Amino acid sequence: MSHHNGLSDTKPIRVPDETIIYTPPSSVVTPPQSTPSVPTPPPLPHSPSSHTANSPSDSEKLHKKNNSHSKKLKADPPKKSPAKKKKKHKKRKNIGCCLGQLLFSLAAFIFLLYSACTLLAAANIKKDPAEPRMMRTAAVYEDPNVRNILIIGSDSRDGEKGRADSMILLSVSRINHTITLTSILRDSYVSIPSKGPDKLNAAYAYGGPTLLMDTIQSNFCIAIDDYICVSFQAMAAITDALGGVEITVSDREAAAINQILHDEVNALMGDPQDADYLAGGGTFLLNGKQALSYSRIRYVGNADFERTERQRTVLSGLMNRVKHLSPTAIPALLTDAAPRLSTNMNIGELYLWSLELPYLMLAYDIQTLRMPLDGTYSDQKTSGGAMVLAVDFDANLVEFRRIVQSPPEPSAPES
Repeated sequence: MSHHNGLSDTKPIRVPDETIIYTPPSSVVTPPQSTPSVPTPPPLPHSPSSHTANSPSDSEKLHKKNNSHSKKLKADPPKKSPAKKKKKHKKRKNIGCCLGQLLFSLAAFIFLLYSACTLLAAANIKKDPAEPRMMRTAAVYEDPNVRNILIIGSDSRDGEKGRADSMILLSVSRINHTITLTSILRDSYVSIPSKGPDKLNAAYAYGGPTLLMDTIQSNFCIAIDDYICVSFQAMAAITDALGGVEITVSDREAAAINQILHDEVNALMGDPQDADYLAGGGTFLLNGKQALSYSRIRYVGNADFERTERQRTVLSGLMNRVKHLSPTAIPALLTDAAPRLSTNMNIGELYLWSLELPYLMLAYDIQTLRMPLDGTYSDQKTSGGAMVLAVDFDANLVEFRRIVQSPPEPSAPES
């Protein structure tokens, strides 16, 4: 057998267990070696070596879990049980019922108190005995939706009849929701029933309020059912009880007010002659005596035309004050003003009017008017030499009906 460098031709070798091991001729066979296996220890908990560089840590996972849980709590609040909801709804319902009962009780108390005061005031107003009225003709304008009350300003002192110083027709229209204050000039030349031609204010001197209502009704053809007579003292007492009336006066009007206070009003009220003088013109909250004197100014401006305008200004101002009537005004109205008023309405009628008055003051517009209207009269002299106003009664009736059925258009200042 020839030998070569390396093992080029190796033949199969038999081993005792007759197993044949084949070795390729170009490779060296290395006998297998047994290497002891060392077990790899398991990774320690929270060990950095157990995480890869991109995997989050357990603390980060816990933080994210908490955040997601809190968002879930905010987005979806825990639902209340039906029993709790029902209990809360019942509690709210009970509170609402208690509040409603409290408000109802308060309203009922105020209504009863107001009713008691108005009944007492109605009882204190002097009731004139009913007198027969003249029959109405078909020409008289009478509308169930328009109520006319004649307000007579009398210069009477306590216990005296006096004269009609002013005549204002208060018309409540449910057609256009207005209260119209219409001054009727006392120099209007009229036919007084059973007396003949004369100035309008003479009717009051002849036969009192009833004859005055009949005279207006028969000449101006406007139905009048009721009246209220207001004396000088009542006028001043009402104004003071309502806290005065705000009016702008000129220097000439202020001087006239002071003169009337000096000549008659202060003496009538038992005050010093120079009490409550105005320093000059301006806007003032006039007291009762000053407002009364203002409404009696005769010789400033266009005589009776501006005089009646001032009277309407005072009356409309007082009606506006009623909208904000203070409870403190009620005693003075009951004790000082009401006993100095007189009317032909009974207590029941006065009480019903008093219940309706607050609503009328708040919901109805107040407008003013004067009759005769511009262009419906002319100046004339009677056979006795007195200056009077010859009136076109038909034209005034047409305009009166229009105004109480629709708001009047803005008019030019009275001339």
